[in-house]
Amino acid sequence: MTVSMRVVAVEITALLRQRDFRAVKDALSTLKPADILDILRELDPDNQILLFRLLPKDLAADTFAEMESDEQARFIQRLTDENLRDILNTMAPDDRTDLLEELPANVVKHIIQLLSPAERHQALALLQYPEDSAGRIMTPEYVAARPYWSVRQTLDHIRRVEFDSETIYYIYVIDDARHLLGVVSLRELLIASPHHTLQDLYNPDVIAARTTDDQETVVHLMKRYDLLALPVVDSEGCLVGIVTIDDAMDIQEEEATEDFQKMASMGPVEESYFHTHPLTLIRKRLGWLMALLVTESFTGTIMHQQNDLLDSFVVLAFFIPTIIGAGGNAGTQSSTLIIRGLALGEIEPRRWSRVLFRELAIGLTLGAALGLIMAGRALFTSHNPLIALTVGLALAIVITLANIIGALLPLTARLFRVDPAVMAGPLITTFVDITALWIYLKVARSLLGHI
Repeated sequence: MTVSMRVVAVEITALLRQRDFRAVKDALSTLKPADILDILRELDPDNQILLFRLLPKDLAADTFAEMESDEQARFIQRLTDENLRDILNTMAPDDRTDLLEELPANVVKHIIQLLSPAERHQALALLQYPEDSAGRIMTPEYVAARPYWSVRQTLDHIRRVEFDSETIYYIYVIDDARHLLGVVSLRELLIASPHHTLQDLYNPDVIAARTTDDQETVVHLMKRYDLLALPVVDSEGCLVGIVTIDDAMDIQEEEATEDFQKMASMGPVEESYFHTHPLTLIRKRLGWLMALLVTESFTGTIMHQQNDLLDSFVVLAFFIPTIIGAGGNAGTQSSTLIIRGLALGEIEPRRWSRVLFRELAIGLTLGAALGLIMAGRALFTSHNPLIALTVGLALAIVITLANIIGALLPLTARLFRVDPAVMAGPLITTFVDITALWIYLKVARSLLGHI
């Protein structure tokens, strides 16, 4: 919260204490939902409910939609059915669907009963679509028009339905069976002659998503074609809703957060940090850490098997952390680039051979450069050219192989319909650590074993 908002929060708290509710309403009327939510979080539970009830219905619904799911659940328990009914029936359909997804079944059943028949039908229809699909995140509030309407008729229609629509930047042209025929922008309508029909104006080459498309596909389409809203059609090509840019941004943030968490080898956490119980964080992390711990223990097994070599050339042990660390870093860099390319559609799994040869060339170059540097350091430390050759050659091989592993594991994951982000961070590092140690000691055995 900014300093200015903290000042406003103190003033509103004082007004609530004085029971000057008219002044509180006046102060709140100038604020945005996100700012009101910040103020609510500064209040005790009783004053939170009191302040929330003073909000106008539309502003209360928008503020409620900004809350974390655990905050929404607490408010639902404390609000009267009348307050809750007003909020739920005023919320945007897509925001209400997000709420219903997070609540227990018994609470959802109660909430559904509070909705008006029209809103209840709408909510149940959206919940029938697959999770994380375009149908689940779309809103049925859009502006549609018929191709035979004139520009004047269409503008009059927009004026009547504007407050019931999520956005009016695009007007979607449909036939009598609601098949999507095309799209026309509000700008084009405003500069066109009032007597022209939409048949003369609309663009039939409209970009649309299917209700069953993954939400990541929706974000990709909107980003690729610079759209403020994307129409969603059913299997028969009938327009059923739109996804707006604000929802696309939320999805992108959600997907990016999930990818970051997977790249850190932990289960996805849906709530923000301070709204997630510590036990949940422990549960999301412990399983992965245990698996990585068991996997990493193989390095001890490898070192035990080569114990005689390390006893004969103790200096070799000094370079183990550097070699496996450099390999892990190279693998992580490579996997990060490939995962980003896959996410943006720059890389396709079927082109794996091109990626392989590209990363092989990059790995050889990096390996040669780092190997020379490491060989020089080993020579300075051990004064033994054979030790220097062992360390430098092993590092060059490790860097090259780590680069290839870091590139191919995400591609393999995508082929098997696994999120490529899983194949990054600690997982890549652990895998490369074991491989690097094995390579290093094998090279040492080959070059030094006869001495």
